[in-house]
Amino acid sequence: MMTWFYYFVRFVVRKYMDWKYYLRVVNLEALPAQGGMIIACNHASHLDPPLMGVSVSHRAIYFMARSTLFNNPIFGAMIRNLHAVPIIRGNGPDQNWGLYLKLLQAGEALLIFPEGTRSEDGELQRGKSGFGRLVHMSQAPVYPVYIHGSHAAFPKHGRKKRVPITVIFGAPVDLSDLQAQGDEKRVLREISERTMTAIAQLKAEFEKTQTASVQPGSRREN
Repeated sequence: MMTWFYYFVRFVVRKYMDWKYYLRVVNLEALPAQGGMIIACNHASHLDPPLMGVSVSHRAIYFMARSTLFNNPIFGAMIRNLHAVPIIRGNGPDQNWGLYLKLLQAGEALLIFPEGTRSEDGELQRGKSGFGRLVHMSQAPVYPVYIHGSHAAFPKHGRKKRVPITVIFGAPVDLSDLQAQGDEKRVLREISERTMTAIAQLKAEFEKTQTASVQPGSRREN
């Protein structure tokens, strides 16, 4: 459900992202406007969650956020109204899986970073098996997304820079054969790896278009 506060913040932040990072969104139509789903995205910057929030303009999405961010009552209430849900790390299986499953079953979209943490160098990392477990438990479709430029704009251990950022959406990952199997570790690992492969393919396709655009005689897209 999209509240006025969510809509207002998304509008303001989108304007900022357009101005600061020349934000471009590609193939958003691949993402259905209704139905429970997991949006799986690469993670290379603090900018990634808000970038995803403003890029998905036709529906609300939910985010996983570090549980300690909710300790401050005012800030905690604000991010809850922006659809942040707490994630507990370093304590075995995530204690909020029940909440995530409930959101997905209710037809909501849940943003997850399969890599678990931000990349140090901007390159894709391996997906975590915990991601595969949630996908297997929920049986929700997984839509891959690749964010290009967020690491250069705001790296994990660096300062912000004004560089273009592009968000590319892809078709759902085919996991039907894996979701029909048991929850053995190899199955969960394969779900994560197949999802990261889909994100890598989006990355490769985008980089190929960038290379082609600077070839002699070609025109760069604005």
